[in-house]
Amino acid sequence: MTVCDIRSLSDVKSAIKFMYWSGLYYFYKYLGSLVDIILANGTWTFNHLEKIWYNPKLGHQLQILYPPCGTEETETTLDPSLRENKMVYLAQFRPEKRHEVILNEYNQFLKKNYPEVTEPTPEIPTIVFVGSCRTSDDTATLTKLKTQVEKLNLQKFVEFAVDVSYKEVIMWLQKCQFGLNAMWNEHFGIGVVEYMANGAIPIVHASAGPLLDIVTNPGAEGENKVWYNDVGFFFKCFEDPDLDPSIQSGSGTRVNFKSRDGQVVEYPTFSQMLTDLYLSFPDLVKDERLGKVRTAGRLSVIERFSNSAFDVKWKTCLEKLAQLESKYRQER
Repeated sequence: MTVCDIRSLSDVKSAIKFMYWSGLYYFYKYLGSLVDIILANGTWTFNHLEKIWYNPKLGHQLQILYPPCGTEETETTLDPSLRENKMVYLAQFRPEKRHEVILNEYNQFLKKNYPEVTEPTPEIPTIVFVGSCRTSDDTATLTKLKTQVEKLNLQKFVEFAVDVSYKEVIMWLQKCQFGLNAMWNEHFGIGVVEYMANGAIPIVHASAGPLLDIVTNPGAEGENKVWYNDVGFFFKCFEDPDLDPSIQSGSGTRVNFKSRDGQVVEYPTFSQMLTDLYLSFPDLVKDERLGKVRTAGRLSVIERFSNSAFDVKWKTCLEKLAQLESKYRQER
């Protein structure tokens, strides 16, 4: 925007906002230049800090330190036959968690594949929304969601467990077959770690922490397709803020996405992914395979997100800080 572009009060406000945010951005970059050791809680944050803060010429050290999740303390059954065909979504009732996306896509799945079914059957997965309401806004979000369930006539297919105890949360995680996450660009996603540690196989939005850090199995030689691997499943949404309309196929059921390396990859929507799992490729959800997926996922998160794994890396960082402190004292 230039001076010539300013023709109204609205343009003046836009120009002021632009200057304010630009100034804040460069001040943010300056603060980053003063940091010696930068720790990111996941790959998405790492990539952001690498672009904005990281400068190896200044001697910066940038690395990922996953938060301690206590995964080694979790005990659960890995026998899929003891679980119910339910999908639990553990999240606070806030708009950014996108419960409505899950609900609407699930409704499409039922209407397309089971138009005559009015009650749950063993082969149809149902949904359990488990979460808390901290504020009146959260309560309003929950009320809106319940109203939508009634409007879609899904009362028999969708359950709510609100403000329940930690013990009951764990009960749902160990009872349900799958764990859902629909948030776009969630930086880490500790709820997804909880799913895997408790044996609920993750079905997550393909972005940020869940895609890049958690629903992965480094070093494994198992199945690795675009929309699933040997520890979980992925989907995308047409409601995603970073959706590029110019590269869509027009199918309405699969979302094309351009990755960081410029490659266009295709993900199913949540509705299509359920159709693929339960109708097109049912072998993917057979008990024998799910047992392997559950075991691989649990081992994966225990190794990477345990308190002990955090302690080892954190102590290494403290040692580096002590060395830097000693160096700076000598330079004074």
